[in-house]
Amino acid sequence: MFRTTDAGATWSPFGEGLPNCAVFDLRLHGPSRLLRAATHGRGLWERRLDIANMPDVDVFLRDNLMDTGRATPAPSNVPAAFEDPLQYVSLGDQVFWWQCADIKVDALEGVPPTFQIAVSQVDYIAFESRLQHRYAQRGNVNRMYVQVHNRGRIPATNVTVKLMYADASAGLPPLPNDFWTAFPGDPANTAIWKPIGGAKVAPAVSQVRPEVLEWDWSTPVTAADHTCVLAVMECAGDPIPQVSKVFDINALVRNEKHVGLKNLHVVNVPPRATRWASVALYPGGRRTSTIRVLPANDRGWTLVMLLPKAVADGLRRAVPRSRIEGLVARKPTAGMLASLRQQRLPALNTYDLSRVYVVEDWRKGATIVGISIPAAGVRPILGFTAPRAGAPLTVTLAQEDGADLVGGNTFVLRVIARG
Repeated sequence: MFRTTDAGATWSPFGEGLPNCAVFDLRLHGPSRLLRAATHGRGLWERRLDIANMPDVDVFLRDNLMDTGRATPAPSNVPAAFEDPLQYVSLGDQVFWWQCADIKVDALEGVPPTFQIAVSQVDYIAFESRLQHRYAQRGNVNRMYVQVHNRGRIPATNVTVKLMYADASAGLPPLPNDFWTAFPGDPANTAIWKPIGGAKVAPAVSQVRPEVLEWDWSTPVTAADHTCVLAVMECAGDPIPQVSKVFDINALVRNEKHVGLKNLHVVNVPPRATRWASVALYPGGRRTSTIRVLPANDRGWTLVMLLPKAVADGLRRAVPRSRIEGLVARKPTAGMLASLRQQRLPALNTYDLSRVYVVEDWRKGATIVGISIPAAGVRPILGFTAPRAGAPLTVTLAQEDGADLVGGNTFVLRVIARG
């Protein structure tokens, strides 16, 4: 790639970062002054024509799904050209500068409450295709993710990212006067813009793969419904220009590609109204029995099972994990245990309260093979959690002795409207 500025009398190299390969097309996008080259096997190369030299490192955060980190100010109040259900954006929805597409929250949901993905598994592919942005919950630990991009021709090193949050109920407050001199440390006054942990560093952000950083945020019970999270990043190869280091959030976010803002809706922990029932099981003609939760249509209900300590211990000792199918052992939540004690089920102290067994997929059901039932019988405790709305669900727990059905029970679960 070469260019001329004197009608072809002289030419100078212009292919900063262009790989040595065949180029089959050149196009100029006039409004953005971007020259693009379509290569054979090495992707798409681009070069801005409105600057003398392209930066070696070009890190950025997207203010919304339509932002590419190229335009200043970032596009806002524009229709979405594609949908992203993981961020609740439909085709044609208006997107704004306070909807940073590179900040997501993962919160505990479900029964037992779980995060969507392990932190170690959240790379840029999982961030874009699997991780759904959730409401942050007061009084809980919420996982905060920030994705960092680099469009430069060499990797960015030691990219520092700082997260802050503030009550935005009355509008976005300005940053403290010493924010930029203290960055990436904390300003002296953290009463308004509060840090979420310390700043974190991405050792290397390549030009072909974004990097994702994570913070555990213990969201205080006093957090406002309308809370905003601010991400500020910088690296030696692409520092924030001094002229951009302003304190007004509106001007800062819209005009600085190193900064992103996410409007959050902070909620109370959803109620986990689990109802419990016990099922009597007695020994058949064999030493062990098979317990089945028969398949059913998934209506949004959750089923968990508690076992007596003696049965649970014997099951763990005698039965391989492969013989427990469709159930996942998890730690019960404090709310679950509280609701269990409120119902005052008999002999609760004889049960293994350190774990519950959760049905993974109603359509497949669940099976425990080789459960030993004493002569006096056992009473597994079942916990049912209703969806916020939904159709009734019929659940059958069956006890099998070989090929014979020797016990069990059927429950009809339904949501009772209140009001």
